[in-house]
Amino acid sequence: MGAGGTSVLPGLPVTAVRDKSGDLNLATLAAKGVVLVGSARAADGGSLVLEDNVVAVAEESARSFREATDLIDTRIRQRGFVAPEEHPAPVVDMDRIAGFGERLDLARHRVTSIVWCTGFGPDYRILPAHVLDEHGAPLQQKGLLGALPGLYYAGLPDGNSLAPVAISASVENGRFIARQIHIDHVLRSGTSASVITP
Repeated sequence: MGAGGTSVLPGLPVTAVRDKSGDLNLATLAAKGVVLVGSARAADGGSLVLEDNVVAVAEESARSFREATDLIDTRIRQRGFVAPEEHPAPVVDMDRIAGFGERLDLARHRVTSIVWCTGFGPDYRILPAHVLDEHGAPLQQKGLLGALPGLYYAGLPDGNSLAPVAISASVENGRFIARQIHIDHVLRSGTSASVITP
């Protein structure tokens, strides 16, 4: 809440600021009055123990944002389209980001509610290490083909597009994988009989 009990972020949309003059990012939130804190690591009585990583997270977020927009523009140009230039080019104002420290005293900062949001990531450790990259992600082609014969994925980005992760892509991904399984079956068994038995 801002001064006088008014909401600091009245109706702030998720994708851009209301007047469409900029992008929603950590600096935009800080400028609107949001206090940014580091990653919560533990609770200690009436305080949260934090990692003092606000600036590092904001820098990584800004870097990822630039990489994503550069990749989109590059792919547009590679396909022969002209990408409209943004004026000004998107930038995250890091001057608005400040470190917070390693403790958040909930009472002193008048925090009465906590909405705990966590990201999630897939865990592919069930697979052999040689089919994973150095980050533990599957080695794959087109978001579908695994590094071993007969290993397929559905819903992974292909490196060129996020299209394979869209819900609408699941039908086509499923058909592609079913065709590949049938081809594998034919090659291994020598018969074109259906893989599915009655």
